[in-house]
Amino acid sequence: MSELAINQYGEAFSLPAEAAHWLVRRMHDNKHGGPTPTFGQDGKPITVAVAASMADFQATLSGHNALAGKYRLDLLDG
Repeated sequence: MSELAINQYGEAFSLPAEAAHWLVRRMHDNKHGGPTPTFGQDGKPITVAVAASMADFQATLSGHNALAGKYRLDLLDG
């Protein structure tokens, strides 16, 4: 189980075997609209390995100069 595998209710969940990465998307500060894709300095979407810890996730965001806020992580398969 991944430290980052937590649903919107704060409950941990098991990852499917084919899961390889998390796609990072930033949530809006208001209730309108869906999550916004988060791109790195290279112009590619930011992803994090499923085995990443919270510290790894925060370091990745910091390394890409991502804004502070709430983020949604969606699974990507390998």
